[in-house]
Order: sequence, then structure tokens, then C-alpha cells
Amino acid sequence: MFVSISRRVLVALTIAAILQTAAVRAEMRTWTDITGKFSVEAELVEVKDGKAVLKKTSGENVAVPIEKLSKADQEFLQQSDQSNESELNLTLPNAMTEPPEWLASDPGVPFDLNEFFKVPPQEENAAPLYIKAMAESNLRLALHVRGLERESEEGQAFLEEPRRRSRAASKFWIKFYDYEDEPTEHPEPPASEAMAVMGPFDQTTQMLLEAQNRNQCVFQVDRTWDGVRTFDLPLMMEVRAYYALKAGNVEAVLQYFQIELRFSRDLQPRGELSRQLTASRHAHYACVDPESTDSSGYISVANRLLASDFLTVAHCDRWIQLLQQHLDEQGDYFVDQCCADYIIRRGILHDLQSGEYRQIMKEFDMRVPPTGPNPYVYLKDISLSLWSDSPERLHPLLSKAQGPPSPAGEEARLKYSQKLASMRDSDYQREIAALNKCYKNLLALGELPIRERIEQVAKVREPLLDTDVAIWLAPNTNRHILEKPLVSDTNVYGTLCLVAMKRLQLENGAPPTDLAAALKAAGIDEIPIDPFTDEPLRTADVDGKLVVYSVGTDVIDDGGTVLYDYQKKQGDFVFKLPN
Repeated sequence: MFVSISRRVLVALTIAAILQTAAVRAEMRTWTDITGKFSVEAELVEVKDGKAVLKKTSGENVAVPIEKLSKADQEFLQQSDQSNESELNLTLPNAMTEPPEWLASDPGVPFDLNEFFKVPPQEENAAPLYIKAMAESNLRLALHVRGLERESEEGQAFLEEPRRRSRAASKFWIKFYDYEDEPTEHPEPPASEAMAVMGPFDQTTQMLLEAQNRNQCVFQVDRTWDGVRTFDLPLMMEVRAYYALKAGNVEAVLQYFQIELRFSRDLQPRGELSRQLTASRHAHYACVDPESTDSSGYISVANRLLASDFLTVAHCDRWIQLLQQHLDEQGDYFVDQCCADYIIRRGILHDLQSGEYRQIMKEFDMRVPPTGPNPYVYLKDISLSLWSDSPERLHPLLSKAQGPPSPAGEEARLKYSQKLASMRDSDYQREIAALNKCYKNLLALGELPIRERIEQVAKVREPLLDTDVAIWLAPNTNRHILEKPLVSDTNVYGTLCLVAMKRLQLENGAPPTDLAAALKAAGIDEIPIDPFTDEPLRTADVDGKLVVYSVGTDVIDDGGTVLYDYQKKQGDFVFKLPN
């Protein structure tokens, strides 16, 4: 498995963050028996049947009756149990649990606010348990759910152990990536070393499975959450699946696929429309990567499994079942995301009208030099300053990220400031009415198939063309965002075809030459539809091998010979069995 330098750095930093947080739960401490004569360094794994299951430094688990532990240890377990009960209060940092009064009083809101804000009873909703799991791999969320401030004495004490674990784990990742980059020059780290590093993540996987035992999943709207960093969970799981596959444990790999596919269906944090990208990308972890010109040389676990000697017909049947279940149960979240997107942008307009932004803008202008004429980013950052759970850290972070000012940014800032200073309540009412009409048009597109939606989406901005401020808050209707569900479905359909072809190859001992026959042998009556044409996926003989392909986003049939270019958005999504 080869990884580009950019991916290597990204994954290394991400997993370091995961281990920082995961280590909080799996705290190594000294446990003592009630007599005080015996002690052991160990992590608490779980409390079950009146016993504390402890993981020693050797990796061995031991179960100790609670009554035989010291009083201090019993108190520690009681506190841990009370902490676990807090899952019923788990929310995103600034979740909106009901419509804000300023919005509920507006008769022009283009959807039913009360219906949108309904959530299942907490004990039936998977979202709190997902947040609990995500808090294991995100320090900001971990601090939030515990009510801690990073700079406080308690927050710093909380972070000591995760930071120590992170430093120790970094040594493993250096070895792992050295091996991936130059496998002939460096030995592969043994699985035992990998499992020791990722041990704190074991219970996170169980948390995800526990969440997925619940049939409903609805997240609340959070205006300040810039996007839940959910990709770190599958990265860790993928590394575990990598070692599981090397050991021949295909069942563990398929369980990983099952979790990821369900995760992609459930993970719909209600925020900006662009978050469709966040959720849809999780399905590809259970899918074969189509060949493209954008390949970094990285080989996914799904690609590896398809080429593995451990794969059997029964495994193929299970994989196909998971993919078909995903296709049957996934939904179209466009309308839901549009409603959340509206609330965020409408909230920015409200903040501007309220006048509270003026002092914030004065501080913001002093600390954050603008680098370009992007009004939405400018207004959003001002609004977030009002809503952020830690505004004192927001400005320095933005200033550091944006760098020195630019002439275009200075000119734009002056333009925005002057325009906002001249706005009156009557002006804002016209802006609000135009924004309402824009989103009414956008929500109407939810009735259309995705491809028709993409073709018509440019028109929804027309009500904003004559506005002064609302035009800056126009919904992000980038074609790439709206096409993402189609790309995700293409990967699932292509993988379904390849697994069926591999299944027939395992049965017959020879590469398949007919896609329809391979699918029929797997119990699939028809060739899956290409989402970009509404016609069956196409096949071709390329270099003597049967390949399956989609015409891609440009809807041009290149015969499966021109690989998709993610930069140019041209070419075919090509799926073929590995050698």
C-alpha cells in the first residue's frame, strides 16, 4: 500500500488527534486490591457482571470483582458509570433544540419549522451515541461533552494523558508510513504493535455498533459546528481492517464495511448544504476505488479484499448483501440539508440586523486581515463570533489561517462595512423576503430527480439578484456538491458488479466475460443503472479484460478507456477486477 506525501501527513495528523482523545477513555492507572497488598497498571475496558475488566500493559485482560478493589478504585468506577450515563445529554457544541423566536415569528419561512425541529426520543435516536463516539476522536467535542474549557485547569489536566499517548503512538506511524513508502527498505510494523497503539479505539467501534442498533438518527442544527470531523473514525478502522485482512479475518473487514455504509446513511449533521460531501464520502470506504488519473497509488481495503486469497463465495454474498441493503435504505437528504442551510444563512442575516455584529466587526477587522473579496466568509465569521462557544480563540485562529491582508480584501471589507452601516430595518425585510423566496425555489427542486435538480439549480438565485446583502448569503449550489450523491452511488453500483464478477470467478476458476451472467449467478436480475444516464452501466473489453464503467459527470462515453480526471471532471469511472 503506497500513500502520497499529502495523504501521509493528513492521515498521520488525523490519527494522532484520534489517539489523543481515545486515550482519555482508556486511561492507564494503578489499580489496588482492598487489602492494599496487590496492585497492577491497567486500563479499564468495561464493567460487566459486577466485575471490572482491566487491560494490563501486557495486553492481557483480567476481570476483578468490584468488591475486591480498593475504596478509591470503587469510587473511580462509580464516577465513570455516572459519566457514561451522560449520553442522554450529548449534543453538538451549540445545538438548536427548537426554532429561535426571531425565526418562528417570520410567516415567510419556506418550510414547516416545527416539523423540521422534531427529533426522535433520545433513547431511540442514534445521533447522541454517534456524538459520543465522535468525541473519542475529536478533542473539541470531547471537551464540550464533558463541559470543560481547553485553557482551564481541568481541561489541561484532561488532556495530559491523551497527549502522552499521542507522542508514543507517533513512533508507530512513522514506521508504518516508512514501510508503505518503501516496502523493500523498511519492515512492516507487526500487527501486535499496531493493535497496541490502536487499543483505545476498540470501544469506539462498539459505540458505533451500539448507535447503529437504533433505527432513527436525527442530528440537531448547529450553526457553529464547521463540520464534524468524521473521516478520522474510518481512517482508524481502515488501518485495523488492513491488519485484519492480512491475518485472513475477512469477517472483521466486512463488519468494517457494514459500519461505514450505515454511517454514511446516518451521518447527516444539519448544517450547510456542503455537508452532503461529509456524509456521502463514507460509503466509498466499503467500495472499490474506480481507476482515475487522480490516483496517488493508495490501495483501499476494499480493493485489497477483492484481490485477496482469503475471499470466498460466501464472503462475496455477504458483501453484496451489505451493498444492496445500503442502496435500499439510503435516502435523499437534499431537502433536509436545504432547511438547515437556510437556518444558518437566515441566522447570519438576523445577526447583522440585530446590530450586535457592529462591535464584533470592529474586533474582527482589527484581528483578521481579509485576504479576498468573499462576502459570505466575511459575514459568516462575524456571525460565528456571536455564536461560538469559544470566541476568544476564534479570531486568533482565523488570523493565523488567513495570513496578511490583501488590497482586494481591504477594498471588499470597506465595501461590506459601508453597506451594512447604511442598512435599515425596512431594507432587511426586503432582504429576508428575497432569501425566503430563493430557498422556496431551492426546496421545490427536492421533488426532482438529482440530475434534473442539478440542471435547474442555477435559477434559484434569481430572487437575490436585486438584493444588497442577501446575495452574499446565496446557497452554495456548486455542481460538485450536488453531484456527490451520484458519484457515491456510482461507486456502490460499480463495486456491486465487481464483487459479483469475483464471485463467479471463484466459482468457475476463470475471469468472467459476461456481466449479466455474473450478476444473475449472484442473484441480481438486472445490471445496475448508471446514475448519470439512467441507463445500465456499460462494459468493454480493455486489454483482454472485462471492465465495467460509468460515463461520468461529463456524460460522454469514452468506452472505458479514458479514466476519470477529478480536476477536469472528464472521463469514465472505470471498474475492473485486480490481477
